[in-house]
Amino acid sequence: MLTYFKYILSSVFSKSKRSKAFSLVELLIVMAIATIIMTAVVVQQNKWNENLSLRSQAYEVALMIRQAQIYSLGVREDVDNTAADKFNVGYGLYFSLIGSEKIVFFADRDNDKEYDPDEKIEEKKLKGGVKIEEVCRVNLEPSCSHGMTGNTKPKQVSILFLRPDPKAHLSFRSASGVLSTGGPAYLVLSLNGSKAVVKVEDNGQISVIN
Repeated sequence: MLTYFKYILSSVFSKSKRSKAFSLVELLIVMAIATIIMTAVVVQQNKWNENLSLRSQAYEVALMIRQAQIYSLGVREDVDNTAADKFNVGYGLYFSLIGSEKIVFFADRDNDKEYDPDEKIEEKKLKGGVKIEEVCRVNLEPSCSHGMTGNTKPKQVSILFLRPDPKAHLSFRSASGVLSTGGPAYLVLSLNGSKAVVKVEDNGQISVIN
């Protein structure tokens, strides 16, 4: 395609040197070619920007999970805890396909290894239109969630860390309320068809793939 455009341009300009002027048809051809090239450049630039935004948000999510792990190992004080011991608490992140752009940082005050609404410390939102498209357990492909289908597929996950062990405690809930534990967990982020995945292992390893 680009070679064909070069051929047309060379023909137009070689003719213009002989005639010392552009005809209306020649000008229209040049303008059409320039428009096509500029459109292609803009489309590619937008796609590149979207991929950059998606990857950036994926690494931001991974960093937030790592921060929860550090808080737990570092014995951070849970200032809103009414218990006598405000330091003996695990910290984690909660993700749900309902409100899929939201991420909740929480303290597991009742020690059930799951997020409860009264345990929320902070809520953040993914930026640039990025959302959590899917929560997968054990497998990313092809079954995604260890053979689960329909109402048994995970719709939310609590990722929790408890001192002194850096490993992750992964608790999944389906739309019908079915609880499943253990991982790894895959958080599939999406933006206009493009995807990035944050993987959390049971041993506490966190990575961005795809």
